[in-house]
Amino acid sequence: MKYFFAFVLFGQTLLSVNAQNANPPKTKTTDSADTYFGVVYKDPYRWLENTKAKETEDWFRQQSAYSDEILNKISGRDDLVSEWKNLDKLQPPQIRGRDYQAGRFFYRKTMPGEPVAKYYFRQGFSGKEILLFDPLTYIQGKTLTIQSTIPSFDGKKVLISYSENGAEVSTIKVLDVDSRTFLPDTIFPSWFGPIGWTFDNSAFTYFSQKTADQTDPSFIQNTKTRLHKLGDDVKNDKDFLSNESYPSLNIQPNELPFAGTNKDSRNYVFADVVNVRNEMVSFFADIKDFNGTLNWKVLSTQNDAIVKGREIIGDDVYAITYKGAKNYKLIHTSLRAPDWEKADVIMEEKNNLTLEAITHCRDYLIASYSDGINNHIYKYNFKTKKISEVKTPYQGSIFVFCLDNSTNRCIFNITSWNKPFTEFDVDLNTEIFTPSSFNKPAVYPKKYQGLEVKEVEVRGHDKVLVPLSIIYQKGTKLDGSNACLMESYGAYGSSMIPYFNNMYASLAIKGVVIAIPHVRGGSEKGQEWYKAGYKTTKPNTWKDFISCAEY
Repeated sequence: MKYFFAFVLFGQTLLSVNAQNANPPKTKTTDSADTYFGVVYKDPYRWLENTKAKETEDWFRQQSAYSDEILNKISGRDDLVSEWKNLDKLQPPQIRGRDYQAGRFFYRKTMPGEPVAKYYFRQGFSGKEILLFDPLTYIQGKTLTIQSTIPSFDGKKVLISYSENGAEVSTIKVLDVDSRTFLPDTIFPSWFGPIGWTFDNSAFTYFSQKTADQTDPSFIQNTKTRLHKLGDDVKNDKDFLSNESYPSLNIQPNELPFAGTNKDSRNYVFADVVNVRNEMVSFFADIKDFNGTLNWKVLSTQNDAIVKGREIIGDDVYAITYKGAKNYKLIHTSLRAPDWEKADVIMEEKNNLTLEAITHCRDYLIASYSDGINNHIYKYNFKTKKISEVKTPYQGSIFVFCLDNSTNRCIFNITSWNKPFTEFDVDLNTEIFTPSSFNKPAVYPKKYQGLEVKEVEVRGHDKVLVPLSIIYQKGTKLDGSNACLMESYGAYGSSMIPYFNNMYASLAIKGVVIAIPHVRGGSEKGQEWYKAGYKTTKPNTWKDFISCAEY
């Protein structure tokens, strides 16, 4: 679970409102305590952990009412809400969750004003758009959300997982594309939904757990990947990968096993065993054993330090590692005899850039680097072994994906603190950027187009320099007299990447200064930056935030 923390400095208006409402509902305390190694740790608010108790529910209602009372009195609040709604109306249709299989283009599309995305397909990229699944009308009286979609390799069926009212646990259904009807197969509950199809399109693997009750401790214990054959009774689904079916793999009860096929490497089955660690623990087996007992072989262990990204193409495995490279490097091994200690180095570690992600198209492996704030894209030619930087229209956060790996056509999404998401179609041979045929950028009024960005480094409590992004309206004096909104997050190696936030923009044009600290615990400055806000060094995360607030 990710927790954001925000630090808000408003002007005298809000401070005076708080002063008038300085008596929040009282919270009782108890004598709860634990003793560890002779030290007593008091926990006077432990009673709040029982979220089903009436007194806990009453406490939340009182706190909510108190919060509403204060927030509703903020001067200009209703005008700001109205402005945000109008900005939402400027959003063009958004196409996400795209797949391309057997000449068919599948995608989720959200129209302006729609609460959730609907699912469509076209015959080819420019064919007639056909609605496949509408989550608003599928179950009368219920609002569903599409969690994931996976078309079969022949493009004739789609696995759709959906949930009710934003729940995390989903139902998996199988949609016949040509008839636009669901097959009888239904699977519930599944936390992460379907994983992938078999190559003959007759079965699929999916994530399975014992209960849908997320408050039950067994919810995340001893989970499995199961194999379901179309038309079979779900009760008979094969335990494809778990600590029960393969005890020799030493899968721990709280680890999550995922297993399935990879269309770019059809001679194997692949598995990843996941928990909160960043390092990939992975296995592979021969596809010929798919319907029997799999002879799982180790692809990577935690000690191999494979993180952030991995691409498998045939027998070739390309991966990012921090071993011997604090800013990460790109290495290569073969499934014929994987050996990360003797792996080829494809892209050496860069002193001033950290390697963040990789993907591939037909002739190139594409690597995304970060300078701590903005991305820089490089491509590696599989044939010539040459590496070159791809020149993008402007700097910011850049997301690259390739729908059809049999071509060199890729999609680049670029955004920054002061520029909205803009999508480009890119031919990696020519590196020519053309406006996307799918998503168009939102066009905001001129007053939202004058935001400026200042990137500085702030000296932290221990003299370490902490990056800080400052977004403000042109002409705003940065002298401490304006309201300032700060937000940050630093854990699991996740970075605060630049992106255009229209709610931030609406505050900035009114003189509010937006500040985004890049605190330790993220990976803006590589593996060492992540580990410098981790476990025993975790206090650096909030101390960096405090240093930026003082700045």
